[in-house]
Amino acid sequence: MARAGLALTGVGGRPFDAAGLARDTLAGERPTPERIEALAARVGQAVEPDSDVHAPAEYRKHLASVLTRRALLAAAERAGQRGRG
Repeated sequence: MARAGLALTGVGGRPFDAAGLARDTLAGERPTPERIEALAARVGQAVEPDSDVHAPAEYRKHLASVLTRRALLAAAERAGQRGRG
């Protein structure tokens, strides 16, 4: 992968910039499901959300991982489709 960027909101007092994690995990490599899963797990471990009336911190960490995985899988699929045209 030539370039990867990633940021999350709702997992702390300010947006969480995960671009460094994305670069470390995906740069120069194909975004395979295994690499994407590894990145999603790292994001879930790295975020430090607060609990509030809407969701506890552990649930927000879980969602950060799940939604990161879903978004990156969809982006990889779109990028692959563009590359085939």
